Amino acid sequence: MVRKVLIVFLLLPLMNAFPAIGYEPAISMRAGFSSVKSPYDSLRSSPNFELELDLLSLKMERRHVLSLPVAIGYTATTRTINNVRLQDHFDISLALAYRYKALSFLHLRARAIIQMDIYQKSGGIVMKYGGEIEFWLLPASFVAITFPFRTMYGQGNYYISGGIGVSFLFGKGDVL
Repeated sequence: MVRKVLIVFLLLPLMNAFPAIGYEPAISMRAGFSSVKSPYDSLRSSPNFELELDLLSLKMERRHVLSLPVAIGYTATTRTINNVRLQDHFDISLALAYRYKALSFLHLRARAIIQMDIYQKSGGIVMKYGGEIEFWLLPASFVAITFPFRTMYGQGNYYISGGIGVSFLFGKGDVL
């Protein structure tokens, strides 16, 4: 018993070396436009929608959030150009995200993304990878209006998208 108490007292000074750690999950919804550029085709745009679950999040020192968000989305069919249009598809993505709380009302987030597009009509799958930068404006500590900008690459095509969204935070949103 004395040995266990001694170990606890010896480990207490080490706790100051670790940052304050917390949990801050979020749910986000976004809508915007996605464009694809193939080397042999024109730029094609279509609306897209996304729902993101950010349940594996780790908040450190009240300003930094590191997480692994999972998202599912839908991209609509493009308009017809030269008798060709791109099919609609569902998107599933996994990301590594870092969010910095610059101020109580302004957060900046960067994500590295791996995404799989599933084309149901043709039975095809396209793997893409890329990144995203997102600005969060928080009118309240539990809700944010987001402005994402994403670039992706997959199978010789380049993808860019932007939009607007809303995120709901379920942890303490405090900032020093």
